[in-house]
Formats: sequence, C-alpha cells, structure tokens
Amino acid sequence: MESESIDKESRISSFLEIAVGASGVTAIECLQATSWKLDEAILLFFAVNEADATAPPSYSALAENANSRPDQNLVTGGQDGGYEVCVPPHAKDLFYNDASTTDTSHDILASLYRPPFHVMFNGSFEKAKDAALAQDKWLLVNLQSTKEFSSLMLNRDTWGNEAVSQIISVNFIFWQEYDDTSEGWKVCSFYNMDSIPAVLVIDPITGQKICSWCGMINPQPLGEMLLPFMDRSPRKCATIIIERQRASSTTPQRNIKASMETIKDTIGVSPSDADVTSADKEATSTTQGTAYPALPEEPNVDGKL
Repeated sequence: MESESIDKESRISSFLEIAVGASGVTAIECLQATSWKLDEAILLFFAVNEADATAPPSYSALAENANSRPDQNLVTGGQDGGYEVCVPPHAKDLFYNDASTTDTSHDILASLYRPPFHVMFNGSFEKAKDAALAQDKWLLVNLQSTKEFSSLMLNRDTWGNEAVSQIISVNFIFWQEYDDTSEGWKVCSFYNMDSIPAVLVIDPITGQKICSWCGMINPQPLGEMLLPFMDRSPRKCATIIIERQRASSTTPQRNIKASMETIKDTIGVSPSDADVTSADKEATSTTQGTAYPALPEEPNVDGKL
C-alpha cells in the first residue's frame, strides 16, 4: 500500500514537471481519469487546454500562487521548541481539493468527452435491437471501458464528428454502454468481446454480429467501413439471401454454414473489415412471419421433422 502511494506521488510529480502550469488537483484528476497512466494523463491535460485556449482562472491562480513564494522556508520553529515542516501551497494542492478548481476541470472534461447523447439510443440492448428491427436499420454498438483512455477519445474525436453523427442518425440505431455495467457485461460475454473499447455492427433480424473493430477508430476510416451498410438495409439484405438460397441447390446444412459469409458478401463487407471468429455467439431471432436464414451455431435439424 505504501509503495503504491509513493508510485502515485512520483507520477504526480512527473506530471507537474511536464504539464507546466498545471495544479496538483489537475494532475490528480487527469491521472485518475486515465487509471494513473502518465502518458495518457498528459495527453488528456493538453487536450483540455487545446479545447480551452485560456486556462481556467482557478488553474492560473493556483499556478501564480505556487510560483509567488518559491523560496519560502520549509522548516520553521514549532511549538515547544520543536520543528515544524511547512508544506508549500502547490504541494497542498496535491492532497486537498479546491472546490472551484474541481468543478471547473470536471466541466471541461465533461464537455470534451461526454457520450454522444444526440445519436444514442436510450434503453436496453434488446430494446435497441427491437428499434433497429422496426426501423429496418443496422444496430451499431459501442462497448466502452472506464479504464481505457481510447474510450474517451472515441467520444471526442469519432462520435463527436459531424459527418459520423450524420451517418449514424440516418442509417443506424446507435447503442453505447460500459463493459462494467450488467447490460454491458452481458453483451460483451454474448459476443465474446475481450478487447474494449469495441464497435460492433449487429443484424437486428438475427442478432448476428456482422463485424467488429476494437480500439480507437478515427472518423474517416469508420465512415468508410460503415459505407456498405448504408446501401442495403437488414431486410433487403435478408431478402437477397433468401432468394439466392432458393435458387441454389445447396442443402440446408450448407446454407447454415454459409449464412454468415453470405450476409457479409451481400452487404459488401471485405474479410479484412469483418471480425469473424468461430467463438462468436449468435442470437436467435424471435421475429414471426418471414423465415430468415438460420444462424451458424444453431443445431442441425432434420428436414423431415
């Protein structure tokens, strides 16, 4: 426990040496926001200052206060003839939060890295899937982690991008959740997602994961990868697949094995874009009426039954 405390103090000191003008409170907040990863905390600090060219008054005041008395004595006479260690103002900032400073920095972080509420679906995963099915749109899922800085970067740089937001609002139902929530954990487990953050495209008819990408994805590459899904809706894609299977002489068993690749081929997703693994768990559709393609991992069924 003591070594952990010393390590954190060392990272705070290193942060303050690199981020000139930053206060101790700012250092702690940036380090906590990035799980005490120094390099990511530094990036976060400069991102905040880039967004607000004029430093918040509380930051400036603390820096000025810390620099105004750099040579004050650290040891003075204490009570009963002893000695007392005087803690410099900037050192106090490391351990005692200033309310105004904390509020200001939290506001800046919130504005920069807030989730994309303007395009997000508000509800559970199942409700998001139902909404996508009703509107005949693909379900775009973003699983995030509070421990990964790239999740914050996705919010700021990708989901906050105007072009990406336009693509999503017109062609997709967008659902975002953290992996440490019950709903997020369920989806991560169901689709075998062991690397977070992740972006998945889900077929709302069958529940299949068509493709997925992990880590930070910049706006332009993501737009290009989502382009094939804009040309054909889930129902149109399913109709094409059914017509192809009826025209072919393949057995139902072969259709089951090929259904995953057929969907990707119909949409136009290249193998390099799609995350295809044998361990993927696919959801079964409860939709009544049209007989959609069976999922790859459903048990083989005798056609005579």
